[in-house]
Amino acid sequence: MQRSIILLDLRPKEEYETGHIAGAISVPIEELETFIRELPQNTEIIAYGRGPLCVYSALATQKLQTEGFTAYRMEESLNEWQDHFQ
Repeated sequence: MQRSIILLDLRPKEEYETGHIAGAISVPIEELETFIRELPQNTEIIAYGRGPLCVYSALATQKLQTEGFTAYRMEESLNEWQDHFQ
């Protein structure tokens, strides 16, 4: 069985629409509880927000791990990530 990876952008929709990592899914932190129910358990999740001081990705990662998912927090901001890969 192959695991899939999902990249979650936890910032508000307006910020996501301004720019995001290719392939990321917009799930504002207040929608996470509902979105979790749609995820298969064999999904690996990488969550990101506004950077290392942003609590969105930390809260989401903790919640996802509590629900039994393999979840990681990306500490870089969108701008830092883009700087790495451009």
